[in-house]
This record gives sequence, C-alpha cells and structure tokens, in this order.
Amino acid sequence: MKNIDVYGVCNPLMDLLCHIPDEFLEQHNLEKNRMYLVSTEEQKSLLKAVEQENQKIEYAAGGSGANTMIGIAQLGGQSAFTGKIGLDQRGNQYHEDLENKGVKSTLATGEGMTGSSLILVSSDGSRTMNTHLGMCQELQPNDID
Repeated sequence: MKNIDVYGVCNPLMDLLCHIPDEFLEQHNLEKNRMYLVSTEEQKSLLKAVEQENQKIEYAAGGSGANTMIGIAQLGGQSAFTGKIGLDQRGNQYHEDLENKGVKSTLATGEGMTGSSLILVSSDGSRTMNTHLGMCQELQPNDID
C-alpha cells in the first residue's frame, strides 16, 4: 500500500453509544466504568432494555485501532485499517463509516456477526462497555492485505 502513513490492524467494533441514567446500570447489575465481554444474547438483552427506555443510540465505527486511524485521517494523514467484520448490516455500516471518515478500509469479511460494543454513558461521562467481539476473533494472517 503506497502512500499510506499508518496501517492499523485491530478489532473492528461497531460502537453503539447511548446516554443512560445511573439507575440503569444498577438495574442491570453493571459497575460503572467497566468493560464487560458479553455474549450476543446478553448484548441484545441490554440493547432492548436501552430501547425500552427510549434512549437514542448513536452508531460509529470504533475499536482502539480504528479510532486511531480515524484521528490520523482527521489530522491530514493517510491511514488504512484492517480487521474482520461480518457479512451483515453492521459490517456494511462499519466499512462505510471508516471510508467516510477518510480511512482506507481493507477489512476482511466472514460469516458471522460484526463485533460491537454497547457503550453506556453515565451523566458524569463515565463509559460502561458491553462488548461482543464477533468476527474480530476470526482474523487470520491471510486476511491482512
């Protein structure tokens, strides 16, 4: 890849960001400021609870590596990013969001769900993350361009 300043390889996670009252965390036995690795079912259950609270959910391409590549692109650098996403709606959203933010996407795909992190933001700005890694875990050396 010519003309790329930085090439990132990391876990592509679709961020599902929502602001919630602290009581929500208490009701769901979640400790503020922690990151939980959760199953698909656990994440879906929490997402349903958030939706029942009529909380707005924002979607964005995330994961530490992608966030770094986005920052580099926003500062005028040429960045590219790879990882593994699923052949699903979130995977399509993820790819599109990266490209729209100026990051060249070389994402591998596979049968399965794109990883996602349900990020619950408290009134004091604390973030409690509920992450399902999905296809991130399936990245193989031959997936990297």
